[in-house]
Amino acid sequence: MDEQRITTFNNHEETFHLDHVIRQQEYSKSEHYHDSYEIYYLLQGTRLFFIHDRLYELTAGDLVFINSNEIHRTMENGCPGHERLVINFKISFLEPYVEDWPSIETFFIEKGHVIRLLEEEKLFIRVLFGQISSETTNCDTGYLSYLRALLTKLLLFGVRRADRKQSSSAELLAHPLDRKIIEIVRYINTHYPQTLSLDQLSKSFYISSSYLCRSFRCVTGFSFIHYVNMTRVKETMRLLRYTDMKIIDIANAVGFNNLTHFNRIFKTHTNISPKNYRKIQHSGL
Repeated sequence: MDEQRITTFNNHEETFHLDHVIRQQEYSKSEHYHDSYEIYYLLQGTRLFFIHDRLYELTAGDLVFINSNEIHRTMENGCPGHERLVINFKISFLEPYVEDWPSIETFFIEKGHVIRLLEEEKLFIRVLFGQISSETTNCDTGYLSYLRALLTKLLLFGVRRADRKQSSSAELLAHPLDRKIIEIVRYINTHYPQTLSLDQLSKSFYISSSYLCRSFRCVTGFSFIHYVNMTRVKETMRLLRYTDMKIIDIANAVGFNNLTHFNRIFKTHTNISPKNYRKIQHSGL
């Protein structure tokens, strides 16, 4: 069996999700982002993890905290097979503990992404994840309240660990050209409203366009144009949800000069038109 799903759980409101999987063969997660927060715990194996504008090399025991709507992807790192446990949650799930949220949100935004656990911390985290998994499996009386408490405990561990500023870097930028690609990713993240092309960026960053095309996919797991479009679509979703800007003005604001092309790209990434996405978001469905 190439994949064994140990545990999977969703609450009725779909504000808390847990998925525990063991994979024996090669597996790379497609690029994605979502409006939930994510905690990724690697129990066995090694993985490459691209998050926002950084590339990390994970080893067993590493914890990853991913902000909502942050582009990320996991990839193979030489040896196939791994075991991981993922938690996705929305802030509404933690309502009884909302007084702790500002510090937790700051942690997700400013202090991520990877915590490399010390030896004395590994047992604590493994036991904590075991308790969380047990609650989702047994569903005993009060299990949702207990899940909230356990999740809060896990989040505050991350916050306090980051506050102590102990060494926890798993960032992998050993090769100078890897650093160059990450610089380009950061440039795209801030200049996506402008016209962006392989030729333009290759000249600006002093590498050939063919090398940029190959290396961008190798380092990030995305093609250049796919990453640019995905970044623009992500911002489009935010503007559709939180502003009253006209759709044509949003298209121009995120870097699309052609409305038909904008609609096609948005629907390719979201399976829905910009107009209908806004309608659903404003209806609260």
